[in-house]
Amino acid sequence: MGSPERAMLLALLSCQAAANVAANDATWHESSANDATWRESSATSVTNATLRYLSGGVVPILNGSTPGMVPKVGNNTLGVEDGTIVVVDGMLHMFPTEMHCGWTKTRVVHFTAPLDDNLTWTFRGGVTPYGHGVCDVDDHHAKLWSGSPQWEAPRPGEPEGRWYMSVVGYNEDCEDKAGGTDGRILMFRSATAGRGGIDGPYEELDDILKADGLVPMAGASVLRPYRSALPDDPPGRLWAFYGSGWDTGQCYSDTGVLGPWTRAPTGNPRPIGNWSDGGPENPLVFKSRSGVYLLIWAANLLQVEHGLAFAWSKDGVNWEDNTGGGIRTGKAGYMIPVSPPGHVAFRTPLALVEHEERDNFFTLFFTAFENDHANPAAPIGGYENAYASEVELVLTF
Repeated sequence: MGSPERAMLLALLSCQAAANVAANDATWHESSANDATWRESSATSVTNATLRYLSGGVVPILNGSTPGMVPKVGNNTLGVEDGTIVVVDGMLHMFPTEMHCGWTKTRVVHFTAPLDDNLTWTFRGGVTPYGHGVCDVDDHHAKLWSGSPQWEAPRPGEPEGRWYMSVVGYNEDCEDKAGGTDGRILMFRSATAGRGGIDGPYEELDDILKADGLVPMAGASVLRPYRSALPDDPPGRLWAFYGSGWDTGQCYSDTGVLGPWTRAPTGNPRPIGNWSDGGPENPLVFKSRSGVYLLIWAANLLQVEHGLAFAWSKDGVNWEDNTGGGIRTGKAGYMIPVSPPGHVAFRTPLALVEHEERDNFFTLFFTAFENDHANPAAPIGGYENAYASEVELVLTF
């Protein structure tokens, strides 16, 4: 994108954001989630939560012409999906899955952008090697997906702290083209200590989470740890979603990201979706400054038509999937539009990043099929871009 066009687009987005702020001032002042009344209350008093689409989600922030993105060549070059984004020292760090050869031989890659300019992305390179793509080799390195960084604070032996990166490794079953039921959580460790080590390079340690004893007949498919608000949790306990695209549960670790991880004793698999309602893919949890936990995922049979799947929680473990302000779709929860009509198509979430200057306003990063996002009548599939929308967390008390 040339500089005149880019300047015009940035100006347009800035004006659009300003207009949205003004248009939503009434909501802002009326919502106790966004004023002094909320600051004196607690997330425990929330009775309903939803995400309200405000703007964006039409112009891709990453596409086939972005330096470092796989160019659109042939039918097997599919762009990026899955993974997540973290903010470190004013920079966005994105770790999506690069699909240069369809769903196999994938790798996790790294892009960065300034927090205040999510149109300017720099390709930092691969985090993992390419999957080997060889059939029926039981090493879970045929295809590598869903990079998710986790900061481990300073401790004995690690005085500066360290970044770890969970990655999902799959075998290649040439009789099962879809795959996805034998995933293992592989762990990579930054060779560079301290917060700056987010840039890597990363070295592989071992697989830390297997399907055995966790989710029946399905493998792990994502691991993005966070801390809950349960009052009886021991200090330092981490929670995470795991599971395949069709059966998802929660587990916890009391010894950091390396585990061991233990299956939650009750409530698994979590009631946030199943194959008939749209299997949950890439479930990600983010805690808002209001104290409410937000769970977003892709409901695989429904997201192209309805957008983002959404649930919320007061403690990060017990989820409300029967309230919200979107379209009710059964066990897949509530579906939230991510862009204006005609551009609703959605593939996978990447992150919710809360605005530093305004509580309960977020940038939602996600991937979508380029053709389907521009034209809902187009066949589903093809190259995937990354997009960003502005959304508001609306809470009821």
